[in-house]
Amino acid sequence: NSQFGRINYQLKEKYYVQLNARLDYSSKFGPNSRYGFFPAIGAGWVISDENFLKNSTFINLLKLRASYGKAGNANIPDYKWLGTYNINGGYNGNKIRYPGDRENLDLHWENNISADIGIDYSFLKDRITGTLEFYNKASTDVILQTQLPQYNGFPSYFANVAKINNHGIEFQVKATVVDGARFSYTTDFNIA
Repeated sequence: NSQFGRINYQLKEKYYVQLNARLDYSSKFGPNSRYGFFPAIGAGWVISDENFLKNSTFINLLKLRASYGKAGNANIPDYKWLGTYNINGGYNGNKIRYPGDRENLDLHWENNISADIGIDYSFLKDRITGTLEFYNKASTDVILQTQLPQYNGFPSYFANVAKINNHGIEFQVKATVVDGARFSYTTDFNIA
């Protein structure tokens, strides 16, 4: 079950702001933590449309953009918060019931917080285009299937137990070297 909203604002076709918000509910999580709230904001500025660059014959596009937001992850099997028991053939004609999955009423959303800032560019009548971007993604409360000692009676259970951080720089450029009626040649380079 989800509710979400988005607000877009644009001024003079060169300043942009977008706000997003989601409220998600999932029965994949324990009854103590089924809701997750995930907001985000993004903004952009088309610098090449400003008066000091508008008439440039070299720069076709120069856009600065940034975003910050939180997203949730519920990519786990259904009802893994629920404690279960297994039944097998038994002993002396009687069925045996034994622990299957350990209960975790506090199993909750995995959170991914992303921030990035980048520049999109285009030069020489769009013959050279690309982006330069700085990014950071931090995942908290990462859901993993956690192994338990055998004496516990349960082999494993799902829990929020880890943190992951991914950050860096990405650069991409595409150049149209030849753009003829019968033959064209472009190059594309990307590094992170």
